[in-house]
Amino acid sequence: MEFSGETLTRLQFSISENREELKVKSGKIQTSDRELLFFETIAREFHRNYHGKNTEDPKSWEVRSFGPFIKVKEFGKLLGEGTGRSAEFSQDKNSIVFSNGDVYRRIGNPLLGRISINLGKFKKTIDNEVAGVILFPLDAQAFPQTEGKQNFFALFSTTDTLAVGTPIKIAEFPGQVQEVFENVAVVELNKTKPGIAAPKIQNFSSIILDGVVDSKTISQKESTDELIRRLKQDPNVSKEELIRELEKLKTKE
Repeated sequence: MEFSGETLTRLQFSISENREELKVKSGKIQTSDRELLFFETIAREFHRNYHGKNTEDPKSWEVRSFGPFIKVKEFGKLLGEGTGRSAEFSQDKNSIVFSNGDVYRRIGNPLLGRISINLGKFKKTIDNEVAGVILFPLDAQAFPQTEGKQNFFALFSTTDTLAVGTPIKIAEFPGQVQEVFENVAVVELNKTKPGIAAPKIQNFSSIILDGVVDSKTISQKESTDELIRRLKQDPNVSKEELIRELEKLKTKE
C-alpha cells in the first residue's frame, strides 16, 4: 500500500476576557485512497488584547481597538505509534471524517496553482492559497457601516496576500475586503441594485478569492520550495545558476 504525505493546518478562533484567541495546529496527513492518518505535530496559540469600550456582546467590540496577535504558547509532538487519528475522505472528497465524528470540510475549490484578480486598475497574480469563513456580521458599533452594505468579520487561512479592495466571493456572492488584520479581516458584500434584496449570509459561509485560476501553473511557494530543496541537496550550485533560477521566480510574480 502506497502512502503520500500532505500538510494540514487547522485554525480555531474564540473571544473571551477582553481578548481574541487564535489557535493554529499543523500536522501531517498520510493517505492511501480514502483512508487517512492525521498527526498533529505543532500547536501554537495567539492572543490579541482588546483596548476599546466593553459591551455586553463581544461581537460589538470595536474591530480597530485590538492590538496585534502575540504568541503565548507553542508545543510540538513527536510522530509515533498511537499518536495518530484515523479518518477517511467522504464520498465526494470534500470532507475528512474522523473516527470520533469530527468533520473537516473543504472551503471552496481546491487551492491549486495561481489566481489572477483585478485589484482596482491593476491585475494581480498570486498563489491560490486563500480561503476563509464568515464568523459573524458586524454592527455600526464594531465597524463603520456604509449605507446599503453589510460588513462581516471573517477568519482566513492566510492574510499575507490580501489587501483592501481584494475581490472575493462570499457564499458565491461577490464582495470585497474592507480591512485586513492578522488571519482575520472585515469583508462586505457588493452593493445590490435598487429593488433587489441583499442575500442573507449565514455564519460560517465560505469565502474564496474572486478571480481566474490557472491550476496548471506551479505556485510561487512550490517553486521556492523546490529551489531550496535543490540548494540543500547540492550546495555547490554555481552563482550563475542560482541567479537564473531566481530570475525565473521573478517572472512568475
